[in-house]
Amino acid sequence: MTQNSAPTTPTAPAEGAAESDRSLLAAELALGILPDAEAETARARLSDPAFAADHLQWQERFAAMTLRQTPVMAPARARQRIREGLGHAQAPLSIDPTEQPSPWLRRLLWLALLGGIALLIWWVMNGQG
Repeated sequence: MTQNSAPTTPTAPAEGAAESDRSLLAAELALGILPDAEAETARARLSDPAFAADHLQWQERFAAMTLRQTPVMAPARARQRIREGLGHAQAPLSIDPTEQPSPWLRRLLWLALLGGIALLIWWVMNGQG
């Protein structure tokens, strides 16, 4: 029995896998999640038209995803901590410099001052007697 069928090429599935790997690498480059060494290698592959087309396609897909999302403002405390961490802002003051001291505190200070003066007068008067 003779077989007249053409020999199969074992590279056909490998080519599909290579295209899948190329597309995955282009997606990772578009997201910016590749380590530095791999990112440099991937950027060098941008001269390949097929890889560049995959990269552009992934960039457009990801850009479209971000346009569909609703922007959310981070809480003020989180934004302040981010600015502080980046060195762009100083930490807020823990005491408000425009806040007036309590009137009771002022009265207590006057009372302590008058008591000290009275004690001084008493000491001077009793010490000379």
